[in-house]
Amino acid sequence: MKIFKNVFIVLLFICTFSCQKSEDKKKEPEPVIESETTTTPLFNISEGYYQPEMVLVDGGEFIMGNPDIKTNQPHRVDLSSFFMSSYMVTVDEWKLFLNDVKLKFTWDWNIDGYGPFYETIPTDDCPAQGLNWYYAIIFCNWASLKDGFNPAYIITELPDEEFTEISVKWDKTANGYRLPTDAEWEYAARGGRQSKGFKYPGSDDPNEIARFGKEFKSSYPVGEYIPNELDIYDMGGNASEWCWDWYDEIMFEWLPIENPSIDHAEDVKQKSRYGHDFKVIRGGSWYGGPIETSIRGTYRPMNIFSTGIRLVRNAE
Repeated sequence: MKIFKNVFIVLLFICTFSCQKSEDKKKEPEPVIESETTTTPLFNISEGYYQPEMVLVDGGEFIMGNPDIKTNQPHRVDLSSFFMSSYMVTVDEWKLFLNDVKLKFTWDWNIDGYGPFYETIPTDDCPAQGLNWYYAIIFCNWASLKDGFNPAYIITELPDEEFTEISVKWDKTANGYRLPTDAEWEYAARGGRQSKGFKYPGSDDPNEIARFGKEFKSSYPVGEYIPNELDIYDMGGNASEWCWDWYDEIMFEWLPIENPSIDHAEDVKQKSRYGHDFKVIRGGSWYGGPIETSIRGTYRPMNIFSTGIRLVRNAE
């Protein structure tokens, strides 16, 4: 009887253990709770890498602005190190992106006095242009996922139309590609720690760094003119560049010294005289004349023209 009792206990233990394993197999996996730091791909990522040529911009302190420029008075800024692409995103790279993401992009809209937009970008190694700020953000995330980085921007949807706004948040801890801040762009354009104090990015003579004059009527391949002190090309011309920040006329009065950026439109203290919410754009373009390093441009985030993208990444 004692032997039977012991056998029964062993059988009961085996049955209980087996049933528990069976129940474990039936259990559904724990649901993933999406948070603000969870970024789900919203589009296809084709094979291959993006891997733009980038240079390290060592961080440091500098005086941003110019006493002669009302909207960028001199103020101290202290930046962390970051990587910046040597060249702007090209049309060829933009086409690869569009092939994956399937966003609507119009090539044949008319520019007064110039004809169709596509005629102003004669070759695929010209900088990508005619894209709004939201498309620039999506490109950054696409490039990050293609190269295995954590996307810098949290977006939950793609625009339905070419001029649809979407919600964008910046995860500042992410290691993926992003747009430069206003301060990062000016620091890099000045040459960072290697700055020689040029009026324009890389020279005091604008004709050394870019081609200007409406008689040319088009952009041109990236990297045709001399780079600045950091070997970064076209910061003073070819196409202007989207930055991350919302535009504030008096940002120099209130932004923090360390890694400043205006992340939300509602943070702006004084809007442009036009009264709209604008994004900062930087640099000259084939369409206009030379623009000094310290001059800040503005554009509504949905607008399109001769404005393109230059990527940066956190270095720390």
